[in-house]
Amino acid sequence: MKKRREDIENNIENIEETNVQEESFAGEAEQDDGEYSDSQEEGEYWEDEEYPDEEGYPEDDEYPEEEADLEEKEKKGGKLKKGLPVLIALILIAVIAATGFGKTVVDKYSYGTEMADLDEYFGVGAGTGELAVILQDEKISAKAFLKDEQVYFDLDTVQEYFNEGFYADFTEQKLLYTTATDTITVLFGAKEYMDKTGAHELGYAPCYIEGGTLYLAAEYVKKFSNFSYEKFDRHLQVYTLWGEKQTKKILEDTQIRIKGGIKSPILREIAEGETVEILEEMDTWTKVKTSDSLIGYVENHKMGEAVTVTEIPVTDYVPEEYNSISMPSKVSLGWHYIGGVGGNDTLDSMVAEGKGMNVIAPTWFSLTDNEGNYRSFANANYVNK
Repeated sequence: MKKRREDIENNIENIEETNVQEESFAGEAEQDDGEYSDSQEEGEYWEDEEYPDEEGYPEDDEYPEEEADLEEKEKKGGKLKKGLPVLIALILIAVIAATGFGKTVVDKYSYGTEMADLDEYFGVGAGTGELAVILQDEKISAKAFLKDEQVYFDLDTVQEYFNEGFYADFTEQKLLYTTATDTITVLFGAKEYMDKTGAHELGYAPCYIEGGTLYLAAEYVKKFSNFSYEKFDRHLQVYTLWGEKQTKKILEDTQIRIKGGIKSPILREIAEGETVEILEEMDTWTKVKTSDSLIGYVENHKMGEAVTVTEIPVTDYVPEEYNSISMPSKVSLGWHYIGGVGGNDTLDSMVAEGKGMNVIAPTWFSLTDNEGNYRSFANANYVNK
């Protein structure tokens, strides 16, 4: 009410000031009009009554309706002024709500930009020399190791995935590999191997022992096995099998992600024109492998049509054939117990007693401990008989 009263008083003051200004202006006009004209004598002026009344300017109370209209407009203006802060507040609330909703929508449907931790992805420690192993199209638990710029596998990994023919003699510190016609020997840590033709120098150690574990160089294992490998910063791609695979070209720059989702961390950016191997297709995402053997997911619409590719197998190593000896009749086997070197001299008496026996097996070998060590009484003269 107080505010309303002040507004009315201010309006009245404004009106009074306006009236005073009009009267002042009218007075000046009267003075100008009061100057004598050519038809008047100097000193003669119009009488006041000769001026007509201001019929064109009625008193304020002659128009009560207009005054009421002004008061009504003034009331409405006051109400508008009172409601304006509320309206502004409502608009601000609506803008904030719309902004929050828009941000939620954008966050939900926009592509994530978080980069994956590749050390965590591959499960290797930085600077440890460890390499994750991708065998065919899967990461296996076994690791490879870098030493003197050579890739090494532990003996268990070699025997499980590449070649089970390697044997380690930890007593004599030797690595042995036997073929149909020869036995190849490597001393632990040496940079050469020996076969029936002599010693052969290498620019690296075919094997070394560390912490009780024997490690074999991939290049040395390849001399007796067919496989391929390619080294990257944190991992090693290995192939032991070959066939046909499906590939697709990337149609536009995109990303390969750990999982099939736009918020999943990014393994790396993939450029338009790059080729990926198709591992598994789903409704909107496809599991792929890149040229640097990163396995992740790419959106289907970012790739072209599938192309079948025939892989070229590795055939560098040709294993020797083990020739068998066959007999035209049934085998009649007899065991010849030999407890020492002198037992080899009893062959003739043993054969004489064994009627119809055509194969004999001497007991030359026996274990000496629980570690697998053995002794041998083998004799070449015994075989030649």
